Amino acid sequence: MAVSGLLLGCDLFASPNPTPTVPPPDGLATNTVPPSTPCSPPTIASAQVAVDGQFNSLFANDAGNWLGADGAYSVPLPDGRSVWLFGDTILGKRNPDGSRQPTAFINNSFLVQQGDKLTLLHGGSDVHPSAEITPTNPATWYWTAGGLVEGDKLRVFLIQLQRAGNGTPGFDFTSVGSAIASFALPDLTLDSVAPMPFSSTVQYGDSFIEDSDYTYIYGLEDLQAKKYGHVARVRRGQVLGSWQFYTGAGWSNDPHASARISSDVSNLSVFKQGNGYVLIGMETGFGFGKNIIAYSSCSPLGPWLNRTVLYTVPEATDSVITYLAIAHPEFSTGGPMLISYCLNDTKAQSSVDTSIYRPHFIRVSFAPQP
Repeated sequence: MAVSGLLLGCDLFASPNPTPTVPPPDGLATNTVPPSTPCSPPTIASAQVAVDGQFNSLFANDAGNWLGADGAYSVPLPDGRSVWLFGDTILGKRNPDGSRQPTAFINNSFLVQQGDKLTLLHGGSDVHPSAEITPTNPATWYWTAGGLVEGDKLRVFLIQLQRAGNGTPGFDFTSVGSAIASFALPDLTLDSVAPMPFSSTVQYGDSFIEDSDYTYIYGLEDLQAKKYGHVARVRRGQVLGSWQFYTGAGWSNDPHASARISSDVSNLSVFKQGNGYVLIGMETGFGFGKNIIAYSSCSPLGPWLNRTVLYTVPEATDSVITYLAIAHPEFSTGGPMLISYCLNDTKAQSSVDTSIYRPHFIRVSFAPQP
């Protein structure tokens, strides 16, 4: 099986005693919180897209015995490196003729990028590799979501899973919880794994925006046929502390009061663009969508406007599925936005094509804001 990522009281805050609102049954929540600075929503309808050959080549050829994985959340580190967070990972050998020979399968891995060099991190040994992060319960495993740096710690958001018992190839799993792993910097040694500081049906950690005194954290409420986006916030540097949840009209300490902010993407990747914000994700629909969708807003909370199809993934044909459209702002300073998406072949679970099962990359150029 190699289909991960298919499925992710506080007195410190400024909105005391908020009145929770009932999330709408569908569609986007209305934002009554004004943006911090005036803006026009970023222009996305005229965005230009091009395949990024440099990053496609890097992940196809230069990652040692890492042959393929999905996920591809990236986190910039304070020393100029970046760490890429992956779910199900195939390790093996690259033969002189260009073919690949898988030798191991683990549930998560990291690639550390410095310039054009990628260094693999996993648990166990080279002979007997294991996942970089392993639960104490051996009947479960972790997939990574996104991550961020707080002080001298890398925080990695995790989804804990176990077999569902339905026997469906590639999809025999169910979520049993969420956690946050803390790694010491700069060595990236694991310090601890802590459960989420609350219980929720929303899997947070898709994306992060640091704005003013807060870190905004985006997550997905996955109802299989329907998937809804949510956003929470913490004081900057305090993801292990108290959270608040956006209700559509204010903030609540109750995770169940969280409002739905999106309804037609299967992941949320949010980034600043000019003096506004862009939300991208893979389109939902029957099975797996093929379109990378974008919205724009003047606020990290929405409302998310100007729905635009940025890109239709050309490889998604027949049994090949695509998922997890993720923006990588640290590789996009002053130029087009780098966006990755994952591919997998549902027809070949016993012998995954590692030329397909890896992140693929495009660049998106947005028109200047008026």
